[in-house]
Amino acid sequence: MDPDSPDYEALLAALRRNGWIPFRFFCFGNWYLEVEKSWSEYLRDREGALRSTIRRMNRKFAAEGGIPEIVTHPDSAEPAIQAFNDVHALSWKGRSRIPNSFPA
Repeated sequence: MDPDSPDYEALLAALRRNGWIPFRFFCFGNWYLEVEKSWSEYLRDREGALRSTIRRMNRKFAAEGGIPEIVTHPDSAEPAIQAFNDVHALSWKGRSRIPNSFPA
């Protein structure tokens, strides 16, 4: 929950009203970048080393038979989740501790 949001303050106040003693603790944030340009424009503005890494990894991915797929329809979600879990199970990270879910 965003500690700067009014909802956060409302939650703290409600907990206090009900006899709880809440405290603030920041563990992690959900960082993102608003991008209002095309991929090529975005990439052009990145460092050369990053652009080289992306090109190299794309070539490696394609050479190993990888095909990027963007799932946009709910009917395609279950097979995509299963494919993700199959690949993840073979990775160095091992199986998820929570079955039938994306790993954290």
